Formats: sequence, C-alpha cells, structure tokens
Amino acid sequence: MLVQRSMSEKSSTQHKKSQSSCSSLHDDNLSNLSQVLIGHKNPVSVEGRLFHNLKYFKREYQNTIKIKSRTLAQRVANLKASRNLRQTDTLELNAAEFAALISRADTRLPFVDFKKTLSNYISVHDLQLVRGGDLNDPSSLEPITIEDAYASYENNRSPFYFCCRSCIKNGETAKPFLKPLDHLDRQGCPVCGDKGAVDKRRLHPDEVRKRIAEHPAGIDLRDSNSTYSSTMSPLTVVCRQCGHKFTREAQDFFEYGSFVACSACVPGPIGESLAVGVVNFLLDTGHDGACTRELTPAHLQDWPGKRSLRHDAYFELPDLSLKIAIEHMGDQHTNPDNKFHLISRVGKQESFQQMLARDKWKQAACERASICWVDIPDLFVNCPTLLDAAKLVASHLIAKTDSKVEQIPGFHDRVEQLENESLVRKLITASGRLPQEESLQKQLDEEKSSVYISAYNPMTRIFTLACSKHKDYGTWTASAGNAIGSNVGDRKGTRCPKCGANKRGAEKRLSEQALDAEAKKYGFKKTFDFAVYVSNAQLLPWVCLNNPEHTIKDSLAHLSRGCRFCRRETATLQHQQREHAKLNAKVKSNGDILLTPPSEYHNNSTKVRVICARSGGCGKEYQITPQKIMDGQLCKCDKDARSAKKRAAAQAFQPPK
Repeated sequence: MLVQRSMSEKSSTQHKKSQSSCSSLHDDNLSNLSQVLIGHKNPVSVEGRLFHNLKYFKREYQNTIKIKSRTLAQRVANLKASRNLRQTDTLELNAAEFAALISRADTRLPFVDFKKTLSNYISVHDLQLVRGGDLNDPSSLEPITIEDAYASYENNRSPFYFCCRSCIKNGETAKPFLKPLDHLDRQGCPVCGDKGAVDKRRLHPDEVRKRIAEHPAGIDLRDSNSTYSSTMSPLTVVCRQCGHKFTREAQDFFEYGSFVACSACVPGPIGESLAVGVVNFLLDTGHDGACTRELTPAHLQDWPGKRSLRHDAYFELPDLSLKIAIEHMGDQHTNPDNKFHLISRVGKQESFQQMLARDKWKQAACERASICWVDIPDLFVNCPTLLDAAKLVASHLIAKTDSKVEQIPGFHDRVEQLENESLVRKLITASGRLPQEESLQKQLDEEKSSVYISAYNPMTRIFTLACSKHKDYGTWTASAGNAIGSNVGDRKGTRCPKCGANKRGAEKRLSEQALDAEAKKYGFKKTFDFAVYVSNAQLLPWVCLNNPEHTIKDSLAHLSRGCRFCRRETATLQHQQREHAKLNAKVKSNGDILLTPPSEYHNNSTKVRVICARSGGCGKEYQITPQKIMDGQLCKCDKDARSAKKRAAAQAFQPPK
C-alpha cells in the first residue's frame, strides 16, 4: 500500500533520509522497490517518501538520475501514452522499469557503423586521424588508427582530431581541427574547404575575358590581367567606340547585360530609352497636328491595384484619330530571374507574376479604348547594334498601327535618317531617361556645386553625398527623388546641411546694435565678444538685468522665455503668497491673529508666530507649524482647558447604584 505523509512530516525527514535513500537505489535495495507512482502534476512516492513533483524527486536522487528534468518528464509522458493512460493517471512501475526510466540512453554507435562513418569522412576529404596535443605544433601530433579512436569514443559528442593531407602535400601548414562524430558534414579541412568552394564558383580568367569580349555592349577588359575572385568583384572595362572606362560588378556583365551599356556614348539602358526616343522622333518631328505624351492616360486609371499603372510612352495624333501606347518588353517582362524581381520584397516569382498581370491588363485596357498597343521586344537581346534596334522599333511601330503612321508627312524620310548612328544616340539622350547617377552628376557639374556624390546604391537608389567645403561634417544620404531636381538646392537631398545652416544663419544674423537691443528687450545683456556670434540658434552666455548674479547660456531665439532663475523665484514667491493666504484665513477662522508676514513664510514645516486672541484664550503669543494649524491644532491653553473640562467631568461622574 502507498504510504502518504503530510508536508510537515516530509520536510522534517527529507534531509535526514536523503543519504540512505540514495544508497538504496545504488545498492541491492533497488530490487526491493515495490512500486513507483509518477504522474503529470502528481506526486512521486519512493519507498513511502512523498515528493510533490519531478523536480524535487530528481533533486533528492541527483546521484542516481543523470538526465534532465525535462527528459524525465517526457519519458514519463511517453510511457503513459504507450499504456493508454491519461497524463493525470497514476503510473505504476517496478524496480526494473524504474531503473530503465532514470538511466541515460546510450547513443554510441557499434564499431562497424563507427568505422564506416569515420572512414567515409576521412577518404572523401583526404584526412588523417591524430592524437590530441599542441595544436600550434603539428609535429607533436601522433597519427592514430580508427581502432584507437574507438577506444576513446564515449558518445557522439566526443571530438576527434583531424589533419589535412592535402595541406601537407602542398607544403602548407597543416593545422589540425576538431570534429565530433555528429558534426561530420561535407566540409573537411577549413583551409582547403573554403578555398575549394570559392574555386568552384570562380570562373577561369580566359572565360572571363571571353565573356567580356562577346558582350553585346562592345566592351573590353581594361587590363587583361584583371583579378577576378567572385561575381561581386569589380571589373574595369573600356568601350570600344568612345574609349570610356567604367567599373561594374562582374555579375552585371555575366547576368544583367542590359545594365552595363557605356554611359558616355549610350546614356542609360539601351532598351526603353532607345524605344521611346525613336518613337518620339518618328511621330513628333514635322507633324502639323497636336501630339501629346501622357504616361498615365485615362484608360489606365481604373486599375484596381494599389500601384498606379503607366505606359513607357503614350501619344495621341488627332489628325489621324490615332492613339498609340508604347511598351518596351524588356528582360524583366520575360525573365523571373531579372534583377528587378530579385530585389522585390514579395519574392521573385510573385513579382514576375504581378508584372505579367499588369501587362495583360494594360493590353486589354488599350483594346477596350481602341488604342494601338505597340509592344517592342527586348532591344538589347534581339539587336546587336543601335541601328538595328532603331530599325526594329520603326518596323514594329508601322506593323502595330496597320501602317497608319506612314500617313504622317515625312515619316519615311525620318525612318531613313535612322541610318545615322550619331542621330540615334542623340535620340536616346533626348528621351530624358538618363541613369540617375549620371543625371545627378551632370546636374551638379552644371551648377558648379560643392556637393559631390560619395557613393550610390543602384539597388535602393540611395545617394551618399558630401560637401567639399565642409569635409568635417561627413556625409548624408538622399533618395533619387529628393536629390535630382532642376537646380541644386531645389530638392532637399542636394542641400549641404552645414551650408544651409550657415546660409540661413547669415540671413537672420543681427548687427551688434540690433543684438544688444534684442537682448535688452527680453531683459538680458551679452557677456561675449560679438565676433563669436554666428547664428541665432547658437548657445551664448547672457546675464540677467534684473539680477546680475543670474547668468544663463541660451540662444537668442529662446531669450523670449526670460531668465529661468527669475521665473523660478517668482513662482516660489507666488506659491508662498498663496499658501500664506490660506494659512491666514484658517487662523482667522480660529479667532487668532497671524503675526508672520508672507516674506517670512517658507513652508508647512517652518514655525510661524500666532497670538491667541479667541474668546477664553490666554492672549499670549505662541509658535506653531502651519501643518498643525491646518490639522486643527490651537494654542496650548486650548488643550489645557479641554483637559480640565475632562477631569471635572470625570470627578463629577457618579456610577449608578
């Protein structure tokens, strides 16, 4: 039968029987254990001793139970589940089951599996097992066999020392490293492993030169011996036509070719800028009718999405009753791996599907509004030269409009002019789609501004700007929308904060006479040299005219608030006057006279002078704190009178017979 004891009995006898109970589980007395009752949130009873949870049970038998409390509770829960018991039911165990419950599970592998695992790892990475020693002295390490390693193998967390044979063969320092059995992964020697992983991703220099030479942008490596270590390595190339040198990451040349067109001779990407420039040239020039361009026309305003839709270009020709929507179907419209989708927050595939949905909706909207949908394929992929790209734009424009644009006077003459390559390059520039970095740099150069571009992140379109006049100020960041404007300073991003502060300060800076008059107006006088004064927001020392002992350090713009010391004294004096008025009213209501004036009143704990002038009073002066007066305490004579009255009443009292 289970013998349960009270909490008081358990607490008084727990420490006395701890050692004997522990020894009973270690020795032969473990077989005499009749039953163990363990439950989830139920007590544990061992040989009649009561424990209220597994935590106290494990603490008592800590020499026997080497597993964690969480592990012990999980084993109990699993055992109950296997016996179809609820977690609140009592679990009965015999001695053998209890011993299995509290024993640590052996995770060691058999020798056959151990040898197979270790041999495979050693052969794949060309390693050698060594005995531990001084890791900084590889000569002190002794090679061992797998059998020797198994002799020291305790569990899967036991570390083993490995030494790389490849490093020894290559004459490099073979620095040993530690690896436990459960961490044997694909990586072997840290030195050889990292180097080999980089070598697998790195292209051969001949392959790099070949890809650059075959690039459609017409570029060559500036230095044939340029170092290339990864796809993020910067490569400097030279344009074959104009000799312009520019630097881009290697991945831009190998994966995103449309982003590396020479900025000197082809400002901006070849695709959209060229398409819009050529169409604008063919439709606008020499046409008598009105021709308007509107990126977001009325037929796109019904788009249900959050982001407003727009065309690359939109033209209306009233004389021909013709409306044309231009869309350049670049790489981002057909390739989900384009950089446009890779940097999207919604994911690569989701961004690509959203773009396809927008293109389909715009095409359907143009069909409903009887607008010619001119979708031009990716010019960078389909055209090796600029002239071929211009001809492709013209042919698509004619085909998609059913040759209606040929009715424009001089249209065929302008098509023939597209044979002039210099004209085509001017059309790209006329499209107004310069890269943001070059557009801002051109703007800064034209304005001869002291602001210059320190860095530019094309992924986030964030500029890091600096000022040559105030190099100690550092840099600041600005988005493309806040940096690029008609004039330097029109947008917030191109304003140097230091220059702006100095300019605004110079505009509002006062003369010495005006400064003295402004300070005197607020009751102050300057104590500094006028040459120190730079702006109205500068902290400067001032002295109060009402009290020369009061000196403050504040800006001219904040002097209107007055002297803070004078304000504090005025507030204190007003508070004292209010409290003195309340005290005087209370004293008058008691029939006494307050002698202390308001100037001598400080607080509720400082005694004041009062004359006892009420009827029946002593008429003498006494001192008392204001707090006692507010609590109802009067002169001492009042207390004596009340005490005498109580004594008289007590003496006159006669108990009933």
